[in-house]
Amino acid sequence: MGLDLLTRLCNRAADGSYALSLSRQEAVTAVQCAFAEPADAERIARLLQAAPADDGGRWASVWQVLLDQEAEGKALAVAGHPAKRHGRKPTAEPL
Repeated sequence: MGLDLLTRLCNRAADGSYALSLSRQEAVTAVQCAFAEPADAERIARLLQAAPADDGGRWASVWQVLLDQEAEGKALAVAGHPAKRHGRKPTAEPL
């Protein structure tokens, strides 16, 4: 699952502002998502079946999900496939 898919998911499912970035530490690549609205973080976490994670209290909430094929399928169901360059809109199920 790439940053593009997560961006489309957040565009579709988040009501407030958000930011995404990649973090690479050792052999692990993580996508960090920050949400202005706590409900948006909870909604995205629920969609991807993320589990609460501990960060030592640095953030208001922290969720963790393995970005595997199952998570990708759940994200695609909401975000839809990317639009073709021919001006067609992405396809997605209604929220």
